[in-house]
Amino acid sequence: MAKILIIYSGHDINGSTANLAGMIAHGVENNCCTAIVKRAQEVTAQDFIGADGYILGSGDYNGNPEPEMIAFFDQVLGAGKVGKIDLSRKPFSVFSTSAGYSTGSQYVLNAMARSMMTFGAIFVGGGNWHTSQGLSGMVATIPNKPGSWCWYDPTGMQKHLYEDACALGGRVSEMAKTLLSAKPTSPQCVKNSCSMANGC
Repeated sequence: MAKILIIYSGHDINGSTANLAGMIAHGVENNCCTAIVKRAQEVTAQDFIGADGYILGSGDYNGNPEPEMIAFFDQVLGAGKVGKIDLSRKPFSVFSTSAGYSTGSQYVLNAMARSMMTFGAIFVGGGNWHTSQGLSGMVATIPNKPGSWCWYDPTGMQKHLYEDACALGGRVSEMAKTLLSAKPTSPQCVKNSCSMANGC
């Protein structure tokens, strides 16, 4: 059974990013895979190595992933210094939460995806064109309730957020299962007369 590690950074274990991580976990489990949800600061190298796929999420921190997510890349993955973590056959996707799409949600998705692709992981988009680069959940504060939040326009622009989250979890887990069942092949180099030296 494929194991999908869902890593999120957020200020609160009951916050919007944690909530969206839980929705995505349902999609993983609906596809008969194991979902492991952990905060970025709790993930170890062994957690990461033991997973068959990854879904990373962060709140929007001025157009950047939150500091805990950046620390995860630097400390757990070693910022390229750890040679033993091979992600070349591991799928991943990304999600974010933000108070507004134009405040930097796409930048957060791009930053996390770029870091994972740097390590050779395989990007998997969502189930439709508006989640093809990852999933964004928009949040709003509840008036007169400091520190509270709700999904922005949950019956309008975000009415499909739960279904999109489940679809994202399902797609990553399906890719992980496929890659686990496929036999790895070693590419073979073919000698020919072309070379940089002869100007070909």
